[in-house]
Amino acid sequence: MKKFLFIFLIALLSCACLSCNSKKGGGNDTNSPEITEGTLLGADEIYPTVMVNGYLYEWRRGRALHYLPNDSIYYGDINHIDGKNPEKNCDFVSVFPVSGQIYTVPDNIDYVYLQLTTNWAEEFTVVFDLIE
Repeated sequence: MKKFLFIFLIALLSCACLSCNSKKGGGNDTNSPEITEGTLLGADEIYPTVMVNGYLYEWRRGRALHYLPNDSIYYGDINHIDGKNPEKNCDFVSVFPVSGQIYTVPDNIDYVYLQLTTNWAEEFTVVFDLIE
Protein backbone atom coordinates (compact mmCIF):
# COMPACT_ATOMS: atom_id res chain seq x y z
CA MET A 1 0.00 0.00 0.00
CA LYS A 2 2.83 2.43 0.84
CA LYS A 3 4.46 1.78 -2.55
CA PHE A 4 1.14 2.47 -4.30
CA LEU A 5 0.68 5.78 -2.45
CA PHE A 6 4.25 6.84 -3.21
CA ILE A 7 3.92 5.96 -6.92
CA PHE A 8 0.55 7.75 -7.07
CA LEU A 9 2.02 10.91 -5.48
CA ILE A 10 5.06 10.88 -7.80
CA ALA A 11 2.79 10.44 -10.84
CA LEU A 12 0.52 13.25 -9.64
CA LEU A 13 3.45 15.60 -9.05
CA SER A 14 5.01 14.68 -12.41
CA CYS A 15 1.78 15.40 -14.29
CA ALA A 16 1.34 18.70 -12.49
CA CYS A 17 4.92 19.71 -13.28
CA LEU A 18 4.41 19.24 -17.01
CA SER A 19 1.71 21.91 -17.03
CA CYS A 20 3.93 24.85 -16.01
CA ASN A 21 7.65 25.55 -16.32
CA SER A 22 8.08 29.16 -15.17
CA LYS A 23 11.08 30.17 -13.04
CA LYS A 24 10.71 32.26 -9.89
CA GLY A 25 11.35 35.91 -10.63
CA GLY A 26 12.34 35.15 -14.23
CA GLY A 27 16.04 35.36 -13.31
CA ASN A 28 18.98 33.71 -15.02
CA ASP A 29 20.27 31.88 -11.95
CA THR A 30 21.00 28.42 -13.37
CA ASN A 31 21.43 27.05 -9.83
CA SER A 32 17.86 27.93 -8.84
CA PRO A 33 15.52 24.95 -8.63
CA GLU A 34 12.59 25.38 -10.99
CA ILE A 35 9.20 26.44 -9.60
CA THR A 36 6.05 24.97 -11.11
CA GLU A 37 2.43 24.61 -10.04
CA GLY A 38 0.90 21.38 -8.73
CA THR A 39 -1.02 19.79 -5.90
CA LEU A 40 -0.02 18.14 -2.64
CA LEU A 41 -1.75 15.93 -0.08
CA GLY A 42 -3.61 18.18 2.38
CA ALA A 43 -2.67 21.43 0.59
CA ASP A 44 -6.21 22.76 0.93
CA GLU A 45 -6.07 22.28 4.73
CA ILE A 46 -2.49 23.13 5.77
CA TYR A 47 0.25 23.68 3.23
CA PRO A 48 3.49 22.06 4.51
CA THR A 49 5.58 24.84 6.04
CA VAL A 50 8.87 24.92 7.98
CA MET A 51 10.68 27.67 9.91
CA VAL A 52 14.42 28.14 9.34
CA ASN A 53 16.41 31.06 10.79
CA GLY A 54 13.15 32.81 11.67
CA TYR A 55 11.85 32.65 8.07
CA LEU A 56 8.92 30.57 6.84
CA TYR A 57 9.33 28.25 3.85
CA GLU A 58 6.64 26.24 2.10
CA TRP A 59 6.80 23.02 0.10
CA ARG A 60 7.58 23.89 -3.53
CA ARG A 61 4.39 23.93 -5.58
CA GLY A 62 4.82 21.43 -8.39
CA ARG A 63 8.22 19.90 -9.02
CA ALA A 64 9.32 19.80 -5.39
CA LEU A 65 11.36 16.60 -5.50
CA HIS A 66 14.99 17.56 -5.89
CA TYR A 67 18.54 16.53 -5.13
CA LEU A 68 20.46 17.71 -2.07
CA PRO A 69 23.07 20.22 -3.37
CA ASN A 70 26.73 19.43 -2.71
CA ASP A 71 27.22 22.74 -0.88
CA SER A 72 24.27 22.21 1.47
CA ILE A 73 24.82 22.32 5.23
CA TYR A 74 22.88 20.39 7.87
CA TYR A 75 20.66 22.83 9.82
CA GLY A 76 18.66 20.60 12.16
CA ASP A 77 16.08 17.87 12.62
CA ILE A 78 12.44 18.47 11.74
CA ASN A 79 10.07 19.03 14.66
CA HIS A 80 6.60 18.11 13.36
CA ILE A 81 3.94 20.12 15.23
CA ASP A 82 0.17 20.57 15.15
CA GLY A 83 -1.19 23.92 14.06
CA LYS A 84 -1.29 26.12 11.00
CA ASN A 85 2.10 27.89 11.31
CA PRO A 86 5.53 26.96 12.64
CA GLU A 87 6.39 28.87 15.82
CA LYS A 88 10.15 28.29 16.16
CA ASN A 89 13.10 27.12 14.07
CA CYS A 90 12.82 23.54 12.77
CA ASP A 91 9.03 23.43 13.40
CA PHE A 92 7.19 21.77 10.50
CA VAL A 93 3.41 21.75 9.97
CA SER A 94 1.50 19.43 7.63
CA VAL A 95 -1.53 17.11 7.62
CA PHE A 96 0.73 14.06 7.31
CA PRO A 97 3.33 12.74 9.78
CA VAL A 98 6.92 13.55 8.80
CA SER A 99 10.46 13.27 10.12
CA GLY A 100 13.84 14.16 8.67
CA GLN A 101 16.51 16.81 8.40
CA ILE A 102 16.73 20.40 7.17
CA TYR A 103 19.59 21.64 4.97
CA THR A 104 20.50 25.18 3.92
CA VAL A 105 22.85 26.52 1.25
CA PRO A 106 25.33 29.23 2.35
CA ASP A 107 24.41 32.78 1.29
CA ASN A 108 21.02 31.69 -0.09
CA ILE A 109 17.82 32.32 1.87
CA ASP A 110 15.45 31.82 -1.08
CA TYR A 111 15.01 28.10 -0.46
CA VAL A 112 15.91 25.25 1.87
CA TYR A 113 16.02 21.50 1.36
CA LEU A 114 14.40 18.88 3.54
CA GLN A 115 15.20 15.18 3.50
CA LEU A 116 11.88 13.68 4.52
CA THR A 117 10.42 10.40 5.63
CA THR A 118 6.63 10.12 5.69
CA ASN A 119 4.16 7.26 5.94
CA TRP A 120 4.25 7.04 2.11
CA ALA A 121 7.97 7.48 1.30
CA GLU A 122 11.43 7.30 2.89
CA GLU A 123 14.34 9.73 2.68
CA PHE A 124 13.42 11.88 -0.31
CA THR A 125 14.56 15.48 -0.79
CA VAL A 126 12.07 18.34 -1.22
CA VAL A 127 12.71 22.01 -2.00
CA PHE A 128 10.96 24.56 0.24
CA ASP A 129 10.60 28.15 -1.00
CA LEU A 130 10.83 31.30 1.12
CA ILE A 131 7.40 32.79 1.78
CA GLU A 132 7.59 36.46 0.83
